[in-house]
Amino acid sequence: MGNLAEQNGQSEDVKSFGKRMVTDHSKAKDELKSIASRKASNYPAKEHAAKWSSDKAYMDAMVKDHEKDLAEFQEEAKTEVTPT
Repeated sequence: MGNLAEQNGQSEDVKSFGKRMVTDHSKAKDELKSIASRKASNYPAKEHAAKWSSDKAYMDAMVKDHEKDLAEFQEEAKTEVTPT
């Protein structure tokens, strides 16, 4: 989606935000793949099949997705982690 925003965004702010999402998420994805590899686990290959409709639709989707992620992180943080 970030690539689509960078390519198709009408606003320079949306294009810049899309570029940042690509950079940040690519870095996180690479780190997760490395961890999964060390733990002999598979990293799921999941790609978004979204289509570009508008800057507003993209930004609304990003806010919704990041709010969902934040809620999941907060819930996980409540769970005590026991070192292995």
